[in-house]
Amino acid sequence: MLHRLLRENIEISIMNVIILDNISMSLVREKFKSFLKLKQ
Repeated sequence: MLHRLLRENIEISIMNVIILDNISMSLVREKFKSFLKLKQ
């Protein structure tokens, strides 16, 4: 029982990390795009 709970928690946290990583990467990309526009 406990083992299953732990495994589900690990899967959920991995999903959260992946989602957060995607969000932060897209934010960084947007900032970089606007930065490039400013430089031109």
